[in-house]
Amino acid sequence: MPFDHLPPPYWGSQIPEHWHNAVFCWKLAEFELAGRTQSQCGQDILVDALANTYFNNQNCFYFLDFGANDGVSESSTQFLEKSGWKGILIEPNPFLFHKLTSHRTSKTILAALGRPTSIQPFVTSFTSDKLGTLKSNLTDYQNSRLHADIEAEPVFEFLVPVLTFELFLDFFYESFGLYPDFIKIDIEGGEESAIDMLCAHSHRPSIIELENNLRRSECANRLLENGYTCCCIFDSFVEVWVHERIRQHFDILTILRSIVSPIGSPKASHINPIIF
Repeated sequence: MPFDHLPPPYWGSQIPEHWHNAVFCWKLAEFELAGRTQSQCGQDILVDALANTYFNNQNCFYFLDFGANDGVSESSTQFLEKSGWKGILIEPNPFLFHKLTSHRTSKTILAALGRPTSIQPFVTSFTSDKLGTLKSNLTDYQNSRLHADIEAEPVFEFLVPVLTFELFLDFFYESFGLYPDFIKIDIEGGEESAIDMLCAHSHRPSIIELENNLRRSECANRLLENGYTCCCIFDSFVEVWVHERIRQHFDILTILRSIVSPIGSPKASHINPIIF
């Protein structure tokens, strides 16, 4: 595998400080976890293992999935749902939402995460439908990704309902009588606002999955201030964070090696701790 399964040396100072003492995983979904994972990089297997390690006396685990897409393609929560987890799937794109409701059994909400509660324009294309985002989130980076296939399909926009994090959490509590153990945030440019709202709420989910394509520190700093540690990075852009109340109860490297190298199989070769 490239870079000896560690961040490439030419990144230099681009290796984020919040990755310190984390474990870097490279191409697990294509190799050790192929045929098992249903997520983009294999993070669903880790999340399930973390929950079963720490909440082993809990009858059921709960997730909240922001940016659920069609519920199948590179889904971080389909495996969890099949493993007995319960949760809510959030997707603002009505074209994807129609597929989502037919693919999954969990509760679904057609809305975007943002603020204030309102109706806002959403930008997408049929070619890059999973990269759609609120127009207010449209950075140069997101815009370039959306327009990558513009010759094949034009970019267009339509209005979608926008709800705050607090409203989603209220609905979750009304549905299950408790708050989620795991929250996934992949909303194409709106992650910083989402983390701000999450940290302003009194509930602290035990596990957070964050897509951080540009490896920026803004989200990381807020999470660090609120008791979270980045414990694992998948393929340089998917970060798994855990709250301090559970971090002391497990060794992340041991858990990763156990899920990618079951008894009787070769030792895992695509995971490594990041040493500064």
